[in-house]
Amino acid sequence: MARPLRIVFPGAVYHITSRGNERKAIFWDAQDHDAFLEILHHVITRYNWFCQILGQLASDRKTAEEAYRRFVEDGIAAESIWKDLKGQSILGGFGFVEKMSDHVKGKESIPEIPKGQRFINRPTIESLFTEEVLRDRRARDERVFEAVEKHGYTQREVADHLRLHFTSVSRIMRTRETMSTK
Repeated sequence: MARPLRIVFPGAVYHITSRGNERKAIFWDAQDHDAFLEILHHVITRYNWFCQILGQLASDRKTAEEAYRRFVEDGIAAESIWKDLKGQSILGGFGFVEKMSDHVKGKESIPEIPKGQRFINRPTIESLFTEEVLRDRRARDERVFEAVEKHGYTQREVADHLRLHFTSVSRIMRTRETMSTK
């Protein structure tokens, strides 16, 4: 599997988490957890991460750690932020997503980057298939081709949205491809 696209720019802040799938434990036992914390402490000390991470919460380490614990506990209790994730890699408002999408422009055809990350700012499938488009079969078929080829939707996603069988979408794609090669 390809490594996820990492957007890197000066002054960026990255949040690092360690959690098991389905919130399962990631440590065998308390000793394993202690070993992890010891290694983490070594890395934090070596690279002076306190100033960059915990230093954002408080000026002294103990208060910062307590504030971070509260922050994590509040996050666990809160509604998931992941529903607002754009392109599997960006969280933020419209303006921020617009700005960050410039970092992935020109990478839409690189197959090693997961498709969801190559099409960060794509329009929603609902906005592509308006009532007006759906009333005109030719316009609909054109939009089907655009949704798959330009915006990275799968034929299955388009078929499900339009309540068509996926082979119908495949046939539309094949017809459109044949028309564009003539």
